[in-house]
Amino acid sequence: MDKKLLAKGMIKGMEDMGATFVKSDNFDVYFDVKIGSEIDDETKLKRAKEVFMKSFGLGLKIRRVSANG
Repeated sequence: MDKKLLAKGMIKGMEDMGATFVKSDNFDVYFDVKIGSEIDDETKLKRAKEVFMKSFGLGLKIRRVSANG
């Protein structure tokens, strides 16, 4: 599968579960994660981190933010 398409799908999937894509650099992908959202779960975040690392060689950095803002 095309890595660019896979990356877009991963980002879209995380956004569908309550994360907001912030940016990516040569080392990490950054998301804001709404507290209490579907993706605000240690197991799901750990799996997402593993996929980003194995597929793209990128880490996953998250910042938990209030669901109100």
